[in-house]
Amino acid sequence: MGTIFDVANSIQSFVGGFDRMIEDELKSDKEDIEDLIQDQLQSGLNGREKPLRPTYTNDPYFKTVTKTAKAAKSKAEEYKKWKKKITPPAATYLYPARDADTPNLLIRGDFYHSITAHVGGGVIKIGTEGLSFGNDIEKKYSSIIFGLSPKARAYLIEYRLKPAIKKYMEKYGLK
Repeated sequence: MGTIFDVANSIQSFVGGFDRMIEDELKSDKEDIEDLIQDQLQSGLNGREKPLRPTYTNDPYFKTVTKTAKAAKSKAEEYKKWKKKITPPAATYLYPARDADTPNLLIRGDFYHSITAHVGGGVIKIGTEGLSFGNDIEKKYSSIIFGLSPKARAYLIEYRLKPAIKKYMEKYGLK
């Protein structure tokens, strides 16, 4: 049986290593975090689980490449049909299929492949790396496109952090 000092040292070791264990677990789940962001976007959702805006038919871009409002609307409708053909709305693991008028920011996959998560200092920072137009997309749709939605956070907690916490507690003889 240990002394009170042994117990105090064990508690100090447990508490002192807890944050590090969480951060290490999230670092090892970096690809899962990136996949969760991609799933949100595939379903046309931002980090608040709200549809991405502007929609195709309300995108101001089409007004800049046409001469009339009617032509802009026609161009937007053509684009929407093309997008529906190349990336048909489909449900993902956590989210329902997007509306056909809602962007998913996917054409060739360049943007999705540039999404990168960095874990450190108690934060998860998600953005794009190595993509010339990544900042343009972020400006248009706001940085919330890189936020982990409530469903994504719940998934990380349930399937990544809870098992890691359980294993960590067992290491100290706790259940």
